[in-house]
Amino acid sequence: MTDAAPAQILEPSPAQREVLRDVQERDIRFGSFVLKPSITAGSRFDSNVYNRSSPRRSDVSVEIRPRVALETDLGRHSAQIVADATIERFATLTTENTEQFAVRGDTRLDFADQFTARTSIGYARRVEARGTFGDDLLTSEPVAYNELAASASASKKFNRLAATVGGSVVRGRYLDAVINGVRVDQSYRDFKKLSLQARADIALSARSALFVRGTYGDLSYRYRTSTSRDSNSYSVIAGASFWATELFELEAALGYIRQDFDNPALKDFSGLDYYVKGSWYPRRRIAFTASASRSIDRSPLPDTSSVLHSEIRVTGSYAATSKLLVGGEVAYIDNDYAGIDRNEHRISIAASARYLLTDRLSAFASAGYRHQTFSGSFGRKYEGASALIGLRLAL
Repeated sequence: MTDAAPAQILEPSPAQREVLRDVQERDIRFGSFVLKPSITAGSRFDSNVYNRSSPRRSDVSVEIRPRVALETDLGRHSAQIVADATIERFATLTTENTEQFAVRGDTRLDFADQFTARTSIGYARRVEARGTFGDDLLTSEPVAYNELAASASASKKFNRLAATVGGSVVRGRYLDAVINGVRVDQSYRDFKKLSLQARADIALSARSALFVRGTYGDLSYRYRTSTSRDSNSYSVIAGASFWATELFELEAALGYIRQDFDNPALKDFSGLDYYVKGSWYPRRRIAFTASASRSIDRSPLPDTSSVLHSEIRVTGSYAATSKLLVGGEVAYIDNDYAGIDRNEHRISIAASARYLLTDRLSAFASAGYRHQTFSGSFGRKYEGASALIGLRLAL
């Protein structure tokens, strides 16, 4: 789920990395393998931890995020295993304490004639962030679930034509929630999400191309409630990719999206689909990015089948010196619940800074504000601010 608290750690763009010194991860070599461990620790203040209109509770928490990556050092193919965790402890609201972890393995095989195959598989323990559509307003503790995900894709270039096909599957199993000290079964939320995608690009010139992308999705739930919540969807979009210079890239497309529900009482959805991804580097020290997309995601409620998630995000950053990176972000998120009169809209803004203290140690700070409203018969309305300060160490 997208974090409702926008205060995050700032990352530089590829162009800024040319002028910005970054933390140097220590390479621990084992033959053709390289081990890269690091740890991030920080303290966060949040003015509305539960993301509720009332009562609003503020608190301070400490976050520790260890990470280790084992990568191959080969000339052509590559593989990596990444393991990370997030441990958060609150000063007062101790029921909000959480532990999350993830382990993922990725491979990339580069064959002759510009043919590439990629695979990925991972397992994670995740938590639904407070205030997101996966959060449950009534639970005394954050809702947790286990996630198993796998994906594979293959791409091939034929002179001016490039084609990519792929698929992914995600399976989620929810742990029991706690409401006023009583454990409550959440297995009705267990889901499986299958996605298949194909894309074709044709180059018009060295700096422009047209593309078409088709996507099929199947969303199913492990247990049936009073009615079936399963559905399938498809999307077709067409657009263009444009590279005016090495400093400006834009990819934009419009199309059609449709979702068909197994429950005949639910009205099938159809509408506009869109995709935008752009970056602009007016100077090597300055970077702007923008993105917009729509997706169909799982529902947290037993009486609705899915959520149409729409997101627009704009970021900007400036490498003020070779050690200091500053930036900001504005995001808008819309969640439309299928089958019920509920639509929630959230806007967030954030400012961040990162400073290199030594070759292996950097300090960071960020602050953000979010505000959510709703339209329809019911929904969640809230606002809050957060601030984060911490250190990142390459071991």
